[in-house]
Formats: sequence, C-alpha cells, structure tokens
Amino acid sequence: MANGFLQQIVVKDTSVGKMYDYIFSNGDKVGAGKFPPKGIEQGKFYNDEFDMNGNFKNLRKNSMFEGKAPEGASAASAASSAAPARAVGNSYDSRQDVISKQAAFNTSIAFVKLLAESDALPIAASVKAAKKADAIEAIVLDYASKFHKRSTGTALNFDDEALAAVGDLSDVDAATSWNE
Repeated sequence: MANGFLQQIVVKDTSVGKMYDYIFSNGDKVGAGKFPPKGIEQGKFYNDEFDMNGNFKNLRKNSMFEGKAPEGASAASAASSAAPARAVGNSYDSRQDVISKQAAFNTSIAFVKLLAESDALPIAASVKAAKKADAIEAIVLDYASKFHKRSTGTALNFDDEALAAVGDLSDVDAATSWNE
C-alpha cells in the first residue's frame, strides 16, 4: 500500500495508443494503463496499490482511492518536498539522433560489404585503384544517408570530397526502388 498527493497525470503517446501515468508526492511514478482517470484529480491525497513489472510500477485495478492526508500535510508542502519529477512522455533527444545515425552507418557498412561480396559495388570503371577507398567511403556515406532518411525522414548531408570520387549515383538510384 502506498499513499501520497497526486502531483501530475502524464499522458504518453505510445505504439498502442495513449498511456497514463500518475506521479505522486512521495516520488512514485505509477503506470495507470490506457484509459483516462475517472474521478482522479491532481492535488488530492490517494492510497493505492501497485504491482512491480520489472522496474516499473503498475497500478492494481480498482485499488486507488482518496484517502485522508496526514496531519499538517498539504499538497503544496508535499510538492515542494518531493524529488522533482522527471519529464516523461515523448523523450526524443540528441541521444536518439546519435543512435539513428549509428544505425544508419552500421546498416550502410553491412550493405556495402554485401555489395562488395556480390561484386555489385556501383564504382565506375574509370575510378583508379588509388581512389577506390574514397569511392567506397562515398558509397557508404550515400547509403547511410538513405538508410537514415528511411528510418527518420531526414537525410544525412555530407559536405565531403569523397562523394565526388564516386561520381553520380543517380543511375544506380534509378535502377532501384528501395529508397522511394
């Protein structure tokens, strides 16, 4: 059994729809499920029971009810004494951007390796042996940009001379439809 003042009701958009979390003055963050709270108001004192699911607390069905606050406690004093709640919800940040770029590069490298093993790299015959590494780097960068665009909607842009070494890849792009 836990109790505390309800400080915040957080709505998160997830792949299965909206999910609701309650943040209490005692620092508890409790998942409340997919349905909006009925008769639950911020600032009131509640008793509740929850089940642990890994590191997450999930409210037990029909276990939350309004309780009597301890003597001398108020929602305002509880809010100021509790640990600050972390922002929750859509948490896209710079780390996600870095992860997306890393995934695009890793996928691109694996794809270019597959092309090389299949003897299907789109390198023009006019590229000299000394410039093949630059051409392969340009191909990796080009495919990384395309994979990044497929997963995030934004292409990576490179101001790099290596892209010039490969020449125009539009013939290769025209022959494929995976990036459309």
